[in-house]
Amino acid sequence: PNTLADNVRDRIKEGMSSAFATYSRDFGKLNMEAGLRYESVDFKYYDDGNYSADQSKNYSNWFPSLSLSMPFGNVQMQLSYAADIDRPNITDCPL
Repeated sequence: PNTLADNVRDRIKEGMSSAFATYSRDFGKLNMEAGLRYESVDFKYYDDGNYSADQSKNYSNWFPSLSLSMPFGNVQMQLSYAADIDRPNITDCPL
């Protein structure tokens, strides 16, 4: 648009916390590493100073990971798996 709102009082507050635990163990030449990450995102939207529950979101997710590595001659080989997530960007969400 060609015009901008002068008196917009919308506000966004976002908090994020996460924790990660990992465990590693050798089985002969094979090394295994397993991990688990917890992530919590709290997104609060205020429209003209008033809290909007419909537009506010709270995401809590667990993300596992697993890695196996082993030498093959002079080369170290690794196979890994990790879970992740893509959340919508606040600028992409219709308000």
